Amino acid sequence: MNTRPIDKAGELKQSARELLEELSQLHSKDGELDKSRSMALDLLFELSELEKEILLFTSEQKSPQNQDKKIADEVRKVAKRIQGWAKKPEQKNSKILFTFQKIKKECDGGCVTTEQLVEAYDGDEKEFYANFNQMKTIAERNHGKIFEVVDECVELWEPVADAVNKWIPIVGKDGDSLP
Repeated sequence: MNTRPIDKAGELKQSARELLEELSQLHSKDGELDKSRSMALDLLFELSELEKEILLFTSEQKSPQNQDKKIADEVRKVAKRIQGWAKKPEQKNSKILFTFQKIKKECDGGCVTTEQLVEAYDGDEKEFYANFNQMKTIAERNHGKIFEVVDECVELWEPVADAVNKWIPIVGKDGDSLP
């Protein structure tokens, strides 16, 4: 079984902590200087290993291949959910999408601001932000990234824009096309 770098880093950190605690106890005893030097070297080695593991993990998270996989996974997640959202306009994320599409159409494709969405949203402002923020983020447990905000303009996130436009304009809140 492969150990994830972050798990390995946690194990190394714990080992370093235990060595440091033992070292602090030994240092106070006379005649234990050689053993404490040896333990200090072990501790330094453990900490350098921890540093390597953290750097490895960080670089893996930032690698283009990992980012491409995250984006592909997010697009698949949205593709699975978007049709259901179109059919269930009472859901909070559906309401946000319908509101966005309606405002976008009303302003002839111009800039839609978050403030416009909040004002037009049929629900509580706190509820809006809780769901809207998830819809702007790639995360394992989110609704799916739908939006990105650029220079105060809310836009459909490009990788999912076609899927959103395929389903959301087709079915409106009352089962009709959006006005």
